[in-house]
Amino acid sequence: MFMVMFRLGGLFSMILPSLVYADSPPKSPTSMLHIESHRTPVSDSNSIYANGRMQSPLLVTYQLKQGYINPRIRLREKYVETELPAKDGWTVSTKDNGFDYYINDIGSTLSALAVKSGDPRATTQILYVSNTSQAARAIKICVELTATENATGNDVTKSTCGTHRSNKDIVTVVTRKPTLYQLSDFTVDHVHSDSDEDAGGYRKKYGFKSSKVYARYYELRKKNYLSRDFKLKGVGVRTPTSVARRVYAFADYSQVSVSRDGKAFFVEILSNDSKYYVSNDPEGMTSFSLKTIKSSMLIISKIAIVYGHDLRRRAVGCSPSICVAWPYDGQIRDKSSKLSITLYDNYGTAFDMNFTLKDWHWYINNTKIW
Repeated sequence: MFMVMFRLGGLFSMILPSLVYADSPPKSPTSMLHIESHRTPVSDSNSIYANGRMQSPLLVTYQLKQGYINPRIRLREKYVETELPAKDGWTVSTKDNGFDYYINDIGSTLSALAVKSGDPRATTQILYVSNTSQAARAIKICVELTATENATGNDVTKSTCGTHRSNKDIVTVVTRKPTLYQLSDFTVDHVHSDSDEDAGGYRKKYGFKSSKVYARYYELRKKNYLSRDFKLKGVGVRTPTSVARRVYAFADYSQVSVSRDGKAFFVEILSNDSKYYVSNDPEGMTSFSLKTIKSSMLIISKIAIVYGHDLRRRAVGCSPSICVAWPYDGQIRDKSSKLSITLYDNYGTAFDMNFTLKDWHWYINNTKIW
């Protein structure tokens, strides 16, 4: 019996210190730390196009414990725990660039993706992940939060990277190759024309050769098999200046404006709410008016073009003393004979178009339009 008690005592002597001196659990600056896919059909995964612009929004929710300050959030790749931005084209931003958040293959709408209200004591931050690789990729993203402990001044970190107890610990983001658009996916349709066959009235008044000015309204449209919306970016757009929704033509505002040797040519991009594009000749010596009311639901942009030839500037009995077959004012312009524009679909995938003036003809990507 003595020997047994001795061994039990020895056993207790080995166990007791481990109970008394066991390590305390690691400190944590938060009582809650979650990461979710934000305003997408599901909360733990999302798909985007790897075009460098489409963003997958990630909602980080945390509740900082009392005694901690200065929280810093980092996104990391699960398992390898590499901080984002990382290899394979992944980038992170704090700014929303306005493109759609998820690929809508099934007709989901944002109104159906209401964000659940969380703990009012929690703090949230949205980070936007995108990918520039132009390829199919997949990544599992977790979140790490570091805060400073007031009492010690030490930084303390908590992470969801080592656990996967719920669908709020990791978000999987999958990318697809972007759509490759061609010029054949779009049309440039001539909708309306007007002209002044005796601009300046030189033939009627003085018997001179007529100065002629021609104006045309075109619509840049997508083909009807394209369900995506497109926006024009990177180019100045003329907006109406009157209640009647008129835009007054002005060569100096145009980004393509060439005039020399009695000829003039310029291109203007109009806002979609414009209804008319008219001559701005204050003397009324050159007159044209284009109806620019959209004629198709497939329209992307409105384009107005003015071309004139045998234009002249003469001081012959006109007020204030000079007759001008507008838009020619005697000045040589070579502001630009080429305009590059970019179309973006609602996912941020781009298609470039080049408007070029060559030998007084208008081309788009080497295809002659007028």
